[in-house]
Amino acid sequence: AILKTLEEPSPNTYLFLELLNPYKLIDTIRSRCQLIRIPSSHSQVEDNASQADRLLQILWKQPLHESLRYFSSVRKREEALQILELLLHRLREHMLHDARLYRATKLTHDAIRDLNENINIGLTLEHLAIHFPRQAEDSQ
Repeated sequence: AILKTLEEPSPNTYLFLELLNPYKLIDTIRSRCQLIRIPSSHSQVEDNASQADRLLQILWKQPLHESLRYFSSVRKREEALQILELLLHRLREHMLHDARLYRATKLTHDAIRDLNENINIGLTLEHLAIHFPRQAEDSQ
């Protein structure tokens, strides 16, 4: 019933699903929704953006060992998910100007999916770091 409602809402109808983790929704429901993040404060938005930009710079421009070092301190699933969701958001913004980031966006999305399916945190983050396209690779 919820799929039918999402696919064919009545005119001028808006449905809001408030979730802590939208990736725990089944794909068929999530694909029919628009994700809107509501941060708790303006300073939190700036902090999150700068953290995501820093991680993007490490993954894209720094040697692999720097990416692995960054991720080695992440031990909790919720922390990893928060970091990757911030990264995914920034990647989507940057991808509008640089299509080369599509692969990085897909890898990040896959890592989020894997973490939600209870795959090992360290292995998931290492896989992302190893396969994340580096700027040096793109310029060759």
